[in-house]
Amino acid sequence: MRHPDGSPWWEVMLGDMITSSLRITQVAPDIYPLSVPHLGADDEAVAAAVARLGRPLDGQHETLLRFANGWEDGFQSGDLLSTDELGQGPPWAHANQCLDVFYEEGGSDGWPPRDELCILHASAYDTDVMVLWLGGTVTEGGHLSCTSMARSLVAGRTSTSGG
Repeated sequence: MRHPDGSPWWEVMLGDMITSSLRITQVAPDIYPLSVPHLGADDEAVAAAVARLGRPLDGQHETLLRFANGWEDGFQSGDLLSTDELGQGPPWAHANQCLDVFYEEGGSDGWPPRDELCILHASAYDTDVMVLWLGGTVTEGGHLSCTSMARSLVAGRTSTSGG
């Protein structure tokens, strides 16, 4: 479902994610405790994040944060970082450390430049990091998520390796 301007309806997608989260919690509450997104960010919170990062937020990222200003375990394996966590704090530091290792040891040929990535999601439990490529293509008012690029890259490696 799309907004008349072509962008996603974040409130609908977040509602669907909350519904899915509730179902998972009902099946395995010890593994996936109930979590809900925080209330949306206000202008002051967005401005503070922008000041810390030294650049504007991606359009879709900002819109998402205005609906859900962070969400612990919102994606089962990690957190949607809040405006307070962008550019500072333990989740930000851990995610950057993980990205640095990926780039140092992962054979990063064909990957976006490291300094063009913006962290959206980080996991305290593992090395899962979700980023936007700020130098990439802009679609629907936002930049391409590197998770979709990574899936394509892995699929390409798998298909060429005969697996």
